[in-house]
Amino acid sequence: MLIATTDAGIPAMMVSIPQEIGHGKPILVESSSLGKVDGKVVKVEFSQIVNPMICSDTCKYMFPLDPKIVYILNAGEGVHIFAPPKEPVGRGVGKKKPTKPPPQVRELTISGRGFAASLAESTKVW
Repeated sequence: MLIATTDAGIPAMMVSIPQEIGHGKPILVESSSLGKVDGKVVKVEFSQIVNPMICSDTCKYMFPLDPKIVYILNAGEGVHIFAPPKEPVGRGVGKKKPTKPPPQVRELTISGRGFAASLAESTKVW
């Protein structure tokens, strides 16, 4: 996982996962954390489906950096990545597509431990 800016200067997050897991197909990135806002406990949630940019040995997924994901990582929570299953072989022509997406079968978790310290250190000069 890498936090940077795009060529246009937009803060972005890049996630690299092995090609055999990503298959060059969209993935679901999600996470959540409990926190306090104005003395009330709130659940901060992040969920986004992203498409790969490059897929050779690894698949790289880049998407705009959301303040929610920064909050969650600063809290030390993990980011969960779900890779969709491969299409079944011999699906048959004329069969109806399922009305809901197929279940997610592969999950990777990126730990948020140490993220807050790393972010603070790397942005100290700002």
